[in-house]
Amino acid sequence: MKAEERTKFKQKKRGSALFVTIMLSFVGLIIMAGLMSLWQRYTRLVSPIKTYSTLREAAAGGLQLIASYIENGNFDNMRYGECPPGTISLNGNCPGLQCCQVQLKFKLFGNNTLHTNTVNIVLLGSTYLVGSPLTGSPNNLIYGMNSTAVAELRDGSRLTAYIEATYLRVTHVR
Repeated sequence: MKAEERTKFKQKKRGSALFVTIMLSFVGLIIMAGLMSLWQRYTRLVSPIKTYSTLREAAAGGLQLIASYIENGNFDNMRYGECPPGTISLNGNCPGLQCCQVQLKFKLFGNNTLHTNTVNIVLLGSTYLVGSPLTGSPNNLIYGMNSTAVAELRDGSRLTAYIEATYLRVTHVR
């Protein structure tokens, strides 16, 4: 009788250990998913890999994406010399007050190869809006951007599309 009781007790122990292990794994999975979600919200520079039909569309799409980040205020700290997380600072070779670079990955239609769209963001300065009072420091930031989409093709050739844009972010209007 004692041997049978021991085996039943061991089986119960094994079952409860398995249950505890599965529950701890589930809790760990939930914590990791939450941390990844917080990281994406914090950086806001996580972009999916998009597919474009031409290089020009890829370059323009990169500028549109960065313009939306500027509008959300992600690049406001450039006035203090800081690039947002997920970007590269280019202050050694910068024609403006502060320069940051973003590398965006994309695909071309009909091709599964990943290509790179390099977007440079330059803080050119700040300004007052016409008709606004000239008190305090100007909060409206002027950004210069250029987007260079480069595709390496299967035959070894390299194609490039280059677009420049200027963007004014109005932070407050009186």
